[in-house]
Amino acid sequence: EKTYDYYQQKHNRNSIDNAGLTILSYVHYDNAFVNAFWDGQEMTYGDGDPSQGFNIMTALDVCGHEITHGLTSYTANLGSGEAGALNEGFSDIFGTSIEFYARPLQHDWLMGADIMTNHAGMRDMSNPANLGQPNCYLGTNWDPNGEVHQNNGPCIYWYYLLCQGGSGTNDIGSTYNVSGITMAKAEKIARTIILVH
Repeated sequence: EKTYDYYQQKHNRNSIDNAGLTILSYVHYDNAFVNAFWDGQEMTYGDGDPSQGFNIMTALDVCGHEITHGLTSYTANLGSGEAGALNEGFSDIFGTSIEFYARPLQHDWLMGADIMTNHAGMRDMSNPANLGQPNCYLGTNWDPNGEVHQNNGPCIYWYYLLCQGGSGTNDIGSTYNVSGITMAKAEKIARTIILVH
């Protein structure tokens, strides 16, 4: 519901296809299933498995992430490899933006913290290296085999810097100093990349 409202109110989009498509989401999938996914037609969420460190997979940012995969299939159609990493990156970007929108007093830059029993998150947009991701293209922890969740680090860090700003030296030794422009502006830039086609 919050994802639908976010895209409608913030981006004037009528569901993921911009034509009022009914968004289907199925919960309690399988038994102790530790995943959530868009299958090309609908979202599916497992109940997680605390013995593996995961609770039910229906956190705000995770739902926003999966529904954004659905949206992207109607717009940018990002596939596998580096395009797939961008697909994962923009799903994280909008999943996080949806969490900020829906829960302005309780949000973070950690993707999936609410589904994890230790609340550590699966990806850290504010510092990808914290959870073993590269912070730039071909940086430390870049997967040469193209695993898309691993290689979305540069994309999600780009968005964090665009929103919040920051400075330092990236994984390949380049220095940067970025002035943040706020999420309200940054999400409009992200929107033009995946929504305009």
